[in-house]
Amino acid sequence: MRAQAKELIELIFNSISHQTNSSMAMLSIINTVFLPLTFLAGVFGTNFESVTAYKWPQGFWWFWGLCAIVTGAFMVLLRCWGMFRR
Repeated sequence: MRAQAKELIELIFNSISHQTNSSMAMLSIINTVFLPLTFLAGVFGTNFESVTAYKWPQGFWWFWGLCAIVTGAFMVLLRCWGMFRR
């Protein structure tokens, strides 16, 4: 009886660990996608006129286009690496 109780407790802990690992994997994927976008926002958000695209007439749209391209590229890479399979 004691051995069965111990095995049931281990089963419960293993189930909790599996769920935690699944959550952490999803958070890692989300972080991988948003980390380059954070870098781009930091570069284009600086207050130095020589660094950013302040003088471009379409700089705002170029920034969002670049963000869309980077996000799409990372999604394709993650799919190729098999990160979206369960």
